[in-house]
Amino acid sequence: MAIRKMEAVPFAIREPTERELAYGKIAVRRNVLVFIEDDSGKRGMSEVTPIPFRWGCEETVESVVAAVNSYIAPLLIGEDPTRINALLDRIASRVGEIPYTRSGVCDALYDLCGNLAGVPVHRLLGGMQHATLDASWSIAFKSEKEMAAEAAWAVKQGFKWVKIKIGSRNPAQDIRNVAAVREAVGPDQWIHVDANAGYSYLDAVHVLPEIDRFRPRLIEQPVAGWDLDGMCKLRRKLRSPLMADESVRSYRDMQEVIRRGAADAVLMKLNKHGGIREAQKIADLAQSANIAIYPGIHFATSIGVAAHAQFYCTLAHPTPGDFHQGTLLYEHDLVTSPIKAVNGEVTVLTTPGMGVTLDAAMFAKARVDRPQKGAMA
Repeated sequence: MAIRKMEAVPFAIREPTERELAYGKIAVRRNVLVFIEDDSGKRGMSEVTPIPFRWGCEETVESVVAAVNSYIAPLLIGEDPTRINALLDRIASRVGEIPYTRSGVCDALYDLCGNLAGVPVHRLLGGMQHATLDASWSIAFKSEKEMAAEAAWAVKQGFKWVKIKIGSRNPAQDIRNVAAVREAVGPDQWIHVDANAGYSYLDAVHVLPEIDRFRPRLIEQPVAGWDLDGMCKLRRKLRSPLMADESVRSYRDMQEVIRRGAADAVLMKLNKHGGIREAQKIADLAQSANIAIYPGIHFATSIGVAAHAQFYCTLAHPTPGDFHQGTLLYEHDLVTSPIKAVNGEVTVLTTPGMGVTLDAAMFAKARVDRPQKGAMA
């Protein structure tokens, strides 16, 4: 048993409407698929979702493709794909801290191993604890009327939480937006707010006590990812629990957040952590310190959603999360049976590997390179 082919392929899918977040606007999602095939013809795949203008993501589509195709593939060709830990350690020693790229390789290896064994990936991770996962709905910057209407729609669809993006250049408008959403969904619906590290500490210390009045379930990453001092001070001032996202990329980051008492919860994403193996370490550490885990994802197709669901279903007590949402924001998906939330829940797939099948026609439409002779897709 040996790896015989490995390839990273970029693709792009337009979104029906442009979305604005604290760190920029998104109209086209540019991601990468990583394929690994063994000498029996079995294949694993994963999705990498770099956002270069997001703090903490120093990788791009181009850098992921180059690293996989030019550096990592030659390291792994001919190796046993089931030796996941040894292969990942070899990659780390040769190419260093490039978590998005390593995530693509790691999760494609898990998909391949699940397909080889004929079991879903969650069986390789200790087994499923949840057959379904509760989903939240995230609302990007819009007018307060539009945000309120979208929040009301999300509640009718059965989403368990409503996430409101804040951290804009107009903090007073952020307060009005949260107030409008709270009025639209009523006093008992759980909401939470996400600044995407968009505030300075000075803005945050004035704005967040006002937002706190609307009883958000969580306040997510109000200040820069590196500003743990700011996170600690805000946590002491606010009634609502504080959640770290950009502040936690690695196991070492999680250790420091716990040591400093900088957060009550952590938002996880496989890509930013380096894939399933590293995410397991972070989740175990967080749970040992009674840090809540929020299931997150960068904007991905059902390929990325499936991988995250396989991982999150193995955790004991995840909160509702927005790991599903990217598939509802694209003009088309890349799999034959897209994953979508139904009544606010995502069903975890139980077929081998990650459980999804690539739609070759849709992928051919989305890929942005020229397929080479012998290309795997």
